[in-house]
Amino acid sequence: MDSLQIKNKVISEIEKIRTNLIQLAEKIHFNPEVSGQEINASRWISEYLERNGFDVQLRIGGLNTAFIACSGENPGKPFIAFMAEYDALPEIGHGCGHSLIAPAAAGAAIALRNTLPADFVNICVIGTPEEETTGGKLKLLEKGVFDNIDVAIMFHPHTITTGLRPCIGRTSIVFEFYGKPAHASTYPDKGINALDAVILTFNNINALRQQLREDVRVHGIITDGGKAANIIPDYARAEFFVRAREKSYMEEVVQKVINCAKSASLATAAQLKISSLMPTYLPDIPIDSLIDCFESNLRVLGYSTQKVSAPYRLGSSDYGNVSQKVPSLMGFISIAPEGTPTHSIQFRDAAISEKGLKVMIDAAKAMAMTAMDVVLVPGMLEQIKNEFVRKVSGSV
Repeated sequence: MDSLQIKNKVISEIEKIRTNLIQLAEKIHFNPEVSGQEINASRWISEYLERNGFDVQLRIGGLNTAFIACSGENPGKPFIAFMAEYDALPEIGHGCGHSLIAPAAAGAAIALRNTLPADFVNICVIGTPEEETTGGKLKLLEKGVFDNIDVAIMFHPHTITTGLRPCIGRTSIVFEFYGKPAHASTYPDKGINALDAVILTFNNINALRQQLREDVRVHGIITDGGKAANIIPDYARAEFFVRAREKSYMEEVVQKVINCAKSASLATAAQLKISSLMPTYLPDIPIDSLIDCFESNLRVLGYSTQKVSAPYRLGSSDYGNVSQKVPSLMGFISIAPEGTPTHSIQFRDAAISEKGLKVMIDAAKAMAMTAMDVVLVPGMLEQIKNEFVRKVSGSV
């Protein structure tokens, strides 16, 4: 059986379960659960995989809504993982389209299992909750869930179709300033204004922006700025995210932002405490051979792809941390016109549209076909691993 015949069989296998996958997507979409509370979504996906012959482990990595569903116990054979996300956004619901990601991962895994001989490959679906907040993939990485994976693959709906939309790194910084209260009119000289320190931090960062690379983002909010206008604030708090395409440069910018706060502390005499609100999301490592393979399979399915590079409206994801550990792919397929904001009601509606559901089915096909190439094309897995090693070591 040649490559095209095998891929046609994969496509046929996914068509057999099309209705089931759409029903899963609809259930998840209309019952949104925020990060850490994806009880129903994780159960629906894992139970569906179990009914299709996968061995399921629940609550892996200490996460109540994480799971791993595996098929195959073949030492020395490729181990392919499909990653599933299913957390929703507060108030908006599935405005990031995660209701499509998990069913697509399940469909790809089932099609691959039903197409390849059982002793050819090891397949799993890893349910990765909490992407929108604390990064479930980071916790699973820490617990060794990805240690034996050769290649990790996932799909994300978007407004463009491409095998690569770079993820920029993201670091969380919290600045708390402690001053001294006093009456703002009668004894202003007796106070130390913590809010002034926060405002100076913002002003210092704004002065810094001109000297930063174009892929950098520094954005923050004031969460506490005082209690009354006639009292000099003795406590003020601000949260910032620092993002950049390169890990080393992100760390450099983080230190510059910290220096902005330290200088504000020195200028106002307010004491400074620095902490972090969320774990650091790392930039992704793109594997060109995987990207080219995925895009080639998308074209077989009738899609045209586009090349995207920084600083094109880039966000951050715990996927980046996985890509630093395992050769990985996160492919994007458009479900809405370019310019439609993600994390929006418009994007949420696109995720449940006829087009959105069709894209989910096609994403399952493209991911399964790409995994098929990794397993069956002579030398491809070795090429992927060699490219990954070179990029991790910084030699390319």
